[in-house]
Amino acid sequence: MATAEASRSDEKVQGVGTSTTYYQLEEVVTQNSLKELWLVIHGRLYNVTLFIEEHPGREDVLLQQAVADASESF
Repeated sequence: MATAEASRSDEKVQGVGTSTTYYQLEEVVTQNSLKELWLVIHGRLYNVTLFIEEHPGREDVLLQQAVADASESF
């Protein structure tokens, strides 16, 4: 999950054994290359690196969306 207000931390959900990592949007937008591409859509973080070749708009469209919150485009 990525929000401008969130801070990076790891939390264990009681009884579930999973962890949640929070990133600041400033951290997420640095992952905007063909080697590592992350998108924030409606407050959730997606690693779309493996999807680059499958996307109909190819890398140009995804790279443009990776520099900010991409929610409006979706």
